[in-house]
Order: sequence, then structure tokens, then C-alpha cells
Amino acid sequence: MAHYASSTIFTRIDPQGRLVIPAEMRRSIGLECGEEVALAIEDGVLQVITLDKAIERAQAIAERHVKGKKGVVDDFILNRRRDSGD
Repeated sequence: MAHYASSTIFTRIDPQGRLVIPAEMRRSIGLECGEEVALAIEDGVLQVITLDKAIERAQAIAERHVKGKKGVVDDFILNRRRDSGD
């Protein structure tokens, strides 16, 4: 492995398809051994995202779409109450 830029490390994928993520990079994103990650491909780039970060991103996206609006759960409960005559 050779460093070519502050955040770029070149490595190889082994015959079993495994990719070693160097300790320095794992530490920088808070990734622990055995931890699950989400893999995503965006514009041909493979991204490795911790599940905590993936959840954080999903929550931020959802928040942008429902900000200032009642939640879906509130709507569901309201509709159920209306349908049942409560």
C-alpha cells in the first residue's frame, strides 16, 4: 500500500473479493472490526458507510421532506380515529 494523497491509499482486492481497509482509515470514520457497513455506488464510486452514518443521512433526508409537516404516524392515527368514529 502506498500513500499518494492525504486521503487516498491504493490497495488490491484479493482473489476472494475482499478489500482490506487500512487501520488509519477505519479509525478516521470510527469503524470497528466486525462492525456492519453499508455499501453504495454513486457515479461509479464505491462508498463504504458505517450504519450509524447511513441512518444519520437517511434521517436528514427524511427531515428535509417533512419539516413543518405532521408526521406520517400522526396522519395514520388521525385517519384511524376518524374511520373508527372516535
